[in-house]
Amino acid sequence: MHSISAIRRSCRYKEIMSFIKARNAVTSFIVKLDLFRRNIRRREFNQFLSLNNIAEDVTDDQLLIYSADIRALQDDMKIRFADHIEMEIPTWLTDPFISCAEEVDIRLQEEMTELQNDIAMRIRFSQMGEPLFWIQGATRCCFRLLSEEAKRFALPFPTSYLVEKGFSAIARVQDKTRNRMDVVQRGDLRLLLTKIEPDVYDLARQHEPQGSH
Repeated sequence: MHSISAIRRSCRYKEIMSFIKARNAVTSFIVKLDLFRRNIRRREFNQFLSLNNIAEDVTDDQLLIYSADIRALQDDMKIRFADHIEMEIPTWLTDPFISCAEEVDIRLQEEMTELQNDIAMRIRFSQMGEPLFWIQGATRCCFRLLSEEAKRFALPFPTSYLVEKGFSAIARVQDKTRNRMDVVQRGDLRLLLTKIEPDVYDLARQHEPQGSH
């Protein structure tokens, strides 16, 4: 099924996958399954490329089996991701600049009003989006209460890509040609996984040439 591949790809992106994005992907897929089940019972196979190629050979009994399989998949998704589905996400998290400050928790109203009238922060949000906006230094410093509240939902979600990347990195630094010391303490793992680019120009500027002795 094309949509199953799509949801797997969405969770393999190199960008940060927050709980909010994970919930959106899961709930959207579950709703789509209802659409797919209705379509397949009407012999509309656009979402099922393999069936579409043999549409004339598919029997009514087979359609009932496929429909039941989709329903079983939907029920399984609802059980496996019940915590994501039931999660209540405040609307101001996804776009704080269009939310009504009076509707948020009273503890956050003052900071929310200040944030909504901060032009620089509005630009930052349009450039970064969530979750990066809520965990960046400027937000944590100037809007501490909002940042702390948002952090519960904006925490990075360990996507399969990041997990696989971590295991691959450990395998490379722990091969037989290396001393099997603690990769975390040694710092190799951090160097392999970080996205921070070294400031080569500054490092070169600080270099002090040593004369011969």
